[in-house]
Amino acid sequence: MLLPNKGKKLIPRIVRQLEKGQQLELLLAIIRNIAQLDVISKAYILDRGGDTPQQRELEQQTESFMNNVFNGFLPLLMELTFPPINHILTILLERADAPRLATSRVRTDPLLALTL
Repeated sequence: MLLPNKGKKLIPRIVRQLEKGQQLELLLAIIRNIAQLDVISKAYILDRGGDTPQQRELEQQTESFMNNVFNGFLPLLMELTFPPINHILTILLERADAPRLATSRVRTDPLLALTL
């Protein structure tokens, strides 16, 4: 669902319809599988020199992820207390491929939001 842009654009619409607990569960499901997302698993493509159609497509997908998926959860992230934030960070550390996440353009925004 998160691979095509249409799927990424659907997430904020779904999130608005869910209760806070359901929003958190959806966010946790995404975080548990973050290493499988195209914007993470193919992030190395953006670091290559040049301007290829594949790079432009991935750049568009990354922007869509940040503008739709991440921003859809931003209100929830701002309201979370320490225990859920700690749980999210634990999942990221346990399940995410840290080097791959660190080299993606998605790397810092979610982590900065959790620390505010």
